[in-house]
Amino acid sequence: MPGKIIEKNCGNCGNIFKTRRGVYCSVACSNAARDISTETKDKLRVKSREYLLTPEGVANRNLAGPNQITIEDFAVDIPEIKDLRDYDLDGYAHAEDW
Repeated sequence: MPGKIIEKNCGNCGNIFKTRRGVYCSVACSNAARDISTETKDKLRVKSREYLLTPEGVANRNLAGPNQITIEDFAVDIPEIKDLRDYDLDGYAHAEDW
C-alpha cells in the first residue's frame, strides 16, 4: 500500500526508524555509506588546495593555530577621496587642464 509508514533498520548505523521509503535514517548516514571514487577524491583534493591558497582559506586554516592570522593582516587602507584631483593619476591630464 503506497504511503504506508513502516519501521526499518538503517543501512548504515542499524537504528530503527519509521519511514515511507528510503534505506537510511538520515542524510548523514546516507552520505557515510556512499562510496567515493578516487577520481572524485582527487578533484576535491585539488579544489581544497586551491582554496587554501586564497586569503580567505589562509585565514580560516589558521583560526585555531598558534600562528593565528588577524583581519589586520589582510586589511587595506582605503584613501579618502573627496574630489577627482585626489586620485593619483600618473601621466594622465585632467579634462579641466586641456
